[in-house]
Amino acid sequence: MTWISSESTSGRTYSPASGVRDSTGVKSDLNRNGLDQGIELDDAFAIAEGTCNGGYVLHVLHDTAKAMVSGDPGPSALAVTAHFLAPTPPGSALVRNVVAARGRTLSRIALELHAADRVSVRAEFTFVRTAGRQATAWPGLVFPRIPEPERCVYIPNLRHDGSSWPLMYRDRVAVLLDPETTGFLEGRPSGRG
Repeated sequence: MTWISSESTSGRTYSPASGVRDSTGVKSDLNRNGLDQGIELDDAFAIAEGTCNGGYVLHVLHDTAKAMVSGDPGPSALAVTAHFLAPTPPGSALVRNVVAARGRTLSRIALELHAADRVSVRAEFTFVRTAGRQATAWPGLVFPRIPEPERCVYIPNLRHDGSSWPLMYRDRVAVLLDPETTGFLEGRPSGRG
């Protein structure tokens, strides 16, 4: 992601690194409602028909929201809600801070992503500061067995008929499947969920 500065209604220019920090280390200038932040969405994460991958878009919005409330130590996302209203094309876009509420422990940021002359995503993030608090424990949690990558089945960028499958970011992501789950590739699903 590349940041571009944008003019706010007060005529001052902002970037994620700017802003006056208050005593808690929070960037005060970034916590005002209505603050617009220009961003550039990387076309390397475009999927079919020139639309950015939704996970990538949400990650960009998360990082933008976190920059608005970050301090030392930085907050962790407690809850995230996103509504994808329209396809988001790569290129220049505008993030508008709609709601910002900051407390000592919890902070809430609501953002709108404006791309191609419309709101494409509305997202709300709740961040919590966990410094000095005991970590959450998950007793009895059993993690699934994951085979070593060498034992996994690599899925090439091909369709069943041998033609190319247009996943634009396959040069950065490898699709590996657990060999015990690949029966579906030959029409023999395991039936285990």
